[in-house]
Amino acid sequence: LVELLRDTTDEFLTIRFEQHSGETLVLARKEVLAATEEILTDNGVRSQGSPDMMKVWNTKAGN
Repeated sequence: LVELLRDTTDEFLTIRFEQHSGETLVLARKEVLAATEEILTDNGVRSQGSPDMMKVWNTKAGN
């Protein structure tokens, strides 16, 4: 999932949930990226992800 989110270039991210009546979230990728730091700060989150997930996030596809 981390690699999929990191590598997508689609305009929108679509996340479908099997539970909760099959809800679907549609997010504008550029807006999500632009808001990430503000969301983390507002919620007292010190890191975007765990060390093992950040290693994946920071590694380019194919490396």
